[in-house]
Amino acid sequence: MRRCSLVTLSALSVSSPACAEVADKEPALGSMWGLAVALIAVALVLEALRPRLGLLVVPFGLFVAWGTHAELSDPYVGPAILRELGKRYVWSSYASVAAGLLGPILVVVLAHLKRQRQQP
Repeated sequence: MRRCSLVTLSALSVSSPACAEVADKEPALGSMWGLAVALIAVALVLEALRPRLGLLVVPFGLFVAWGTHAELSDPYVGPAILRELGKRYVWSSYASVAAGLLGPILVVVLAHLKRQRQQP
């Protein structure tokens, strides 16, 4: 009995390589799209307060875009993401990043055009 316990304990204490997947470390698509919507909403609120203040959100969008692109184009992580999560995840990631980056810019441009139309 004691020998069996010793073998079991030694087998448990031997470190084994981690077989963790890449997919469980990636953000969910819902959270990525939620961030894009949040950036657009913040840009709308800031633009309502003062003209062109919505552009303050663009650096955050650039930061998210840079991080997402760096991870998806990484020579080791990128193919693993594609293999585990598929093309739909990659395309949706890029689309959400584009929406979070271009959405605030579009908010500012449309607000500027609206202000120009309202002036006599």
